[in-house]
Amino acid sequence: MILLNVDDDAEDREIFVAAIQEIDSSIKCLVASDGIEAQLLLADEITNSEPDYIFLDINMPKMDGITLLTALKKNKRLNRIPVYMLSTTGNENEIASINALGAKYIQKQSEFKKIVTMLSSILLPQHNNFT
Repeated sequence: MILLNVDDDAEDREIFVAAIQEIDSSIKCLVASDGIEAQLLLADEITNSEPDYIFLDINMPKMDGITLLTALKKNKRLNRIPVYMLSTTGNENEIASINALGAKYIQKQSEFKKIVTMLSSILLPQHNNFT
């Protein structure tokens, strides 16, 4: 399984990767610090593999998560990949926009155990116990 995590906060990216490794060390986790870097990574034919899931932060410099999500959904090669938007926002209009674009909104968690549980519920749905 391959995941892509796009987040401008280096610490959040590190915690995400650590949580993934806690769930299953065989999962490959690609990271990008903004939407432009993510697009370059996804366009790079050297990687040869598309991610099975994409996790995007909403608020990022250069290209935010919603702009990247819009581009992904217009791309015939990438639009089938499930996208999860991670943020601390409570803005209902923003959440509605995310849902309308075909992604799922997930509130960012601050505790490592909750991050692991949240990601497990997505990646290992048979163990779904995230509340």
